[in-house]
Amino acid sequence: HTGIRGLPMIELRPFKIEDAEQVCSESIDDTAIKQMPVWKNNEKLITESGIAQSGYLDNQLVFVAGMIFTKNGQAELWAIFSKKLIMHKKTLLRSLRTVLFDFVIPANNIKRVTVLSRKGFSQSQTLLKHLGFNKCDVIQDYYLYERLI
Repeated sequence: HTGIRGLPMIELRPFKIEDAEQVCSESIDDTAIKQMPVWKNNEKLITESGIAQSGYLDNQLVFVAGMIFTKNGQAELWAIFSKKLIMHKKTLLRSLRTVLFDFVIPANNIKRVTVLSRKGFSQSQTLLKHLGFNKCDVIQDYYLYERLI
């Protein structure tokens, strides 16, 4: 699949906990696999309290991501990315912008999106800055980023 300007297109499919396990095992963030017990304990929250998707590029699983809708037009964004995406940063950025800001956020009347990014994980912080998020707080070993819509 190719899209605008010949860039590959990411295909979204329904999230499965097995997808999270696979992406965690090959994540850009080497600590992600340690979080798998937390993912399994929160599977119902992830799948029923918002939106959750698995992303495929050239029929290979490359990320899992979603939003948990909290209250009063607020949502928490979460994502895990495979190392396979390193060569496709523009495709990822374009796809995230389109899905988040053109579809998911307006359709759910979201006014504020937050996301936690582990301290020392510079790739995450760079991506969040490119998506228009601002660092607003520190919570233990994480930075809290937000974007007001």
